[in-house]
Amino acid sequence: MTIGVIFDCDGVLLDSAHAWRDAEAELGRRAHAQVTPEDSRALAAMTIAEVGSYFHEKFGLAGSGEEVVAMIDQIMLDFYENRVEPLAGVGDLLDDLAGLGARLSVVSSTQTDLLRIGLSRAGLLEHFCAVLSVEDLDTNKREPLIYRRAMEVMGTTPETTWGFDDSYYAIETMSALGIATVGVYDALNPFELDMLRARADQVVCDYATLDRAQFACPRQ
Repeated sequence: MTIGVIFDCDGVLLDSAHAWRDAEAELGRRAHAQVTPEDSRALAAMTIAEVGSYFHEKFGLAGSGEEVVAMIDQIMLDFYENRVEPLAGVGDLLDDLAGLGARLSVVSSTQTDLLRIGLSRAGLLEHFCAVLSVEDLDTNKREPLIYRRAMEVMGTTPETTWGFDDSYYAIETMSALGIATVGVYDALNPFELDMLRARADQVVCDYATLDRAQFACPRQ
């Protein structure tokens, strides 16, 4: 039996969630507008294309949503190429899962090229048999398509798959498929903690405390 583990990337594998917040603030500055906490909560559930449309339509930034996306790409490319680091403890976790024979994949709303650049800089890329972006499948993490694709690549079923994410809506999608879920608490999104606790099978704040043995056994 093959165990599969699906990981979100930003805030779960890479210490990059803050960079997206910084990018939002920079776009706000360029639009001469204030990005509110309510805006940030709405943006957290969007694809990059949706973020571009949001800033263009609400704040009048640039000539189109596509132009805003190009701005985001440039801001984040510099970060992923030059400054991104892995989250504390994630390297040991991936090594331990590989030692248990698990197959690993990434599912993210970030573009594939940025994911690969960031994961490579952080020394994590080699752990994954698939790196998937919602943009490649014209979908989002509120829909099951990309998670089904990840399981197809890993050769697993929902009953033999785990999913890690710091967003409650992604946890909901995986749970609805029958995937066991681990909510990863991100201190940048404290408003999501209660929602993660209500939806995930477990919530983790520190990978060092996570029981690795559970991933080696069939779920009951």
